[in-house]
Amino acid sequence: MKSLLIIDDDDMYRRALSRVLSRTVCVTSSPSVEDALGLIATDHVYDVVLCDMAFAGGLSGRDFYERTLALAPAQADRVLILSGSYPAVGDPLAHRFVRKAAPIDELHQRIVRLTTSRGRVESRARARGWEGSCSPSN
Repeated sequence: MKSLLIIDDDDMYRRALSRVLSRTVCVTSSPSVEDALGLIATDHVYDVVLCDMAFAGGLSGRDFYERTLALAPAQADRVLILSGSYPAVGDPLAHRFVRKAAPIDELHQRIVRLTTSRGRVESRARARGWEGSCSPSN
């Protein structure tokens, strides 16, 4: 089963998203970039990381991406940034942005595309059904 890390300081949003996505993937969640970087440092590689862009009084989603790029480049390649606004024209991370208010189907499609484009699933048909089991650690 695919693994997903959700990083968001909005407890209600993070828990709701975790609950919905845990039907198809193993979900781990973190309320802060700092805590999430600790998880990345354990060398566990998540198939996808969803990170909020803005955090109250802490590191941003962009900071998370840049630090992950330095710490674990292969993991940085699997980061999507959740944001309530669109990135600036010419932003080098624009392709990683996902609207925070995107319908769950759209978000799921981005997750499938990211894992499929990286060759971590056998076929698109199997990716849509993500079989297996997990024991979430959160």
